[in-house]
Amino acid sequence: MGKKISFKNFEGQEYEISLRKPRKELEADGLCYPPKDNAKSKILVNPHLKKEKIKEIILHEMLHAFFWELPEYKINYLAKTASQIIKKLT
Repeated sequence: MGKKISFKNFEGQEYEISLRKPRKELEADGLCYPPKDNAKSKILVNPHLKKEKIKEIILHEMLHAFFWELPEYKINYLAKTASQIIKKLT
């Protein structure tokens, strides 16, 4: 079993991030499950990627957890831009 960590979004919804590949049929390296009433939601991230890509996907999926209503293209843009800036500054 891979590493896990939990956090809460602005509304108090708890999420658990696991370094575990999402189901094969989804063809995704990361997945944020929708918020659930009175239960933890899950975020899965493929651990078989390069470290920098894993960080970008974690950021991407966390953005979904905080901004569920944002369209995918905005989440992609923000996650990629933030990841590039962090990489250049660190």
